[in-house]
Amino acid sequence: SLRLRCENRDGLMRAGGRPRPPVVEHHGSSDTLPLFCTLLVAMNARAIADRRLMTMRARSLRRDSTDAEKRLWSALRDRRLEGIRFRRQVVVCRYVADFCSANPKLIIELDGIQYEDQRSYDEARTRYLAAQGYLVLRFWNGDVLAHLGDVLNAIAEEIRKASARSE
Repeated sequence: SLRLRCENRDGLMRAGGRPRPPVVEHHGSSDTLPLFCTLLVAMNARAIADRRLMTMRARSLRRDSTDAEKRLWSALRDRRLEGIRFRRQVVVCRYVADFCSANPKLIIELDGIQYEDQRSYDEARTRYLAAQGYLVLRFWNGDVLAHLGDVLNAIAEEIRKASARSE
């Protein structure tokens, strides 16, 4: 019989942003090995293709940033807020996050007028990312454009809370 164990390691990344390969064990007889290898190659090919599509999507989103994203990014980049390194339009698990910090695990999402149309999708996405250990903060584009200082204060407060919890 063929026994297969795959660990889901979607969220774990190597340096440079390359995904770690899944951990797979083969506990079957030697005559099942060709089937196992075929299965493993198919799984890996799909994961690589999915990852490439997500990366292409993230690049496109970086290139076509909204005014609110550009304004917030200018305030977050180069560790300007609380010394925390943020990345923008980055693949996190199976989603593309607007802004992401690895330490603390924080994701910032900006919502525009289309948010009402995709509310259930965004709620499911937030639950999934929270299950991966991320705190997800959401702000309206209009708030970022009109009240950037207040938005940055709210983000800084959450960073301080996360730092206090980890100590």
